[in-house]
Amino acid sequence: MRVVEAADVVLEVLDARDPAGSRVQQLEAAIQSQPGKKLVLVLNKADLVPRANLEAWLKHLRREHPAIAFKSSTQIQNSHLAQTTAK
Repeated sequence: MRVVEAADVVLEVLDARDPAGSRVQQLEAAIQSQPGKKLVLVLNKADLVPRANLEAWLKHLRREHPAIAFKSSTQIQNSHLAQTTAK
């Protein structure tokens, strides 16, 4: 838990396909027990669930902590990483 002690903000990355199942209650309790620590929930793989489900989960999670959706589209990133701006 040294990382938690050193951090001001902790991002807990949850799988958008199963947010409840990917939460770590012990981690959340450790963060909440330390004054001044903030927890932000990140729903990863947001593009793999229906939009209505994603919005419902965000609404639910935001009752407890700040929550955001994240989409990692590695296929697009890989195609752009190799591009150069040679003239």
